[in-house]
Amino acid sequence: MINTIEQFLDFRRDKLYFYSPYTFLREHSPEIIYNETVKKPIIDAFEKDEVHYMEINTAGEQHFFIYKKLKWDSEYFGFLTYKLLLIAFKHNNYTILRNSILEFVRIIKSNEKVHYYIEIPSEENILIQALGEAGFRLVETRLNMYIDKIPTYTTERYKVRRAELSDIPNLRRVAAEMRNPYDRAHSDIVYNDEIADNYLADYVEQSVKGFTDLVIVPAEEGVPPDAFLTINYPTDILGKKIAKLLVIAASSRTCKGWAKKLNLEGIIRLKEMGTDYVLVNTQSSNKQSVQNLLHKGFLLSGVTHVFSVSNFSMR
Repeated sequence: MINTIEQFLDFRRDKLYFYSPYTFLREHSPEIIYNETVKKPIIDAFEKDEVHYMEINTAGEQHFFIYKKLKWDSEYFGFLTYKLLLIAFKHNNYTILRNSILEFVRIIKSNEKVHYYIEIPSEENILIQALGEAGFRLVETRLNMYIDKIPTYTTERYKVRRAELSDIPNLRRVAAEMRNPYDRAHSDIVYNDEIADNYLADYVEQSVKGFTDLVIVPAEEGVPPDAFLTINYPTDILGKKIAKLLVIAASSRTCKGWAKKLNLEGIIRLKEMGTDYVLVNTQSSNKQSVQNLLHKGFLLSGVTHVFSVSNFSMR
C-alpha cells in the first residue's frame, strides 16, 4: 500500500511541493524539499500507523483521502475531529476530482458526529475550486511568514520571563477575552464563540504545562502577566535550525503594545539558541498583525487556505 501511495504522491510532486512550509530554503531544489518535508513525513506516518486513508473510486480513478485523528481535539470537543493531510490522485480531470470529493462528503454526512479540516496552499487552485463546489467551506486564509538573518538580528530589549503555573488564570482570561474572530476556532461555524474561547484558554494553559516549548510573559514592574507568546524551539530541517512563534495575545487594557514586545523578545531568545529561521503565520484578514510582522523583517513564504466539512454545526 505504501508503494501505491508513494506513486500517487509523486504524480503531483510539482503541486505537493507547495505543501511544505520550507519552500523559502532556496539553497535546496524543489525536488529535495518535496521528498524530505512532504513525501517522507507522510510515508513515515503510514509506516508508524499514525495516519489513515479513505479510498474512493470515481470513473475508474482512485483517490486517497489521507487523514489523521486529532486525539486531544476529539476528546476536548466531544466529537471525532480529523485533519485531512491531502488528497492523492493520478489524473487531471476536474469533474472526476469534484465527484470524488462529493462522495467523500456524502460518506461523512452519513456518519456519526464528525469534523474534518484541511490546509492547502493557494497553488492548489483546481483543488480549491473542487473542494468549494463539493461542500467544503473556506474557514481561514493564512499568510505563512519567515525571518532570516537571525544570527545578526538586533532590536530593543524588553523584560520578559517564562510563564509559571501561577500565571495560568490570567493567561486563560486573556486568551478568551482577546478574541480573534478570524482564527480557525472562531471562524469555523462548527464551533460557537464560547467553545472557541475556552479552546484557546485551554491551549495556553496546556502550553504553560509543556504542550509548547516555551511561554513568555511581561516581567516589567507594574505590568501584570496579561500577555503571552507561545514558542516552539528550533528543530533541524535540511541542515537549518528552524523555530516557530505560535500564539500571541495581549490585553488591550493592561498590556497594550506587548504583542510587539513579546514577538521581538521571542526572536531574540531563539537567536540565542542558534536559530537560523523563525516562522510564524497569521490570517490575511489580520492587517495589523501583517504590518507588524513586515516591520519586524518577516517575509512571505506562502499562502494557505483552511477548509472544513462536518455533519453538524454549533451555531
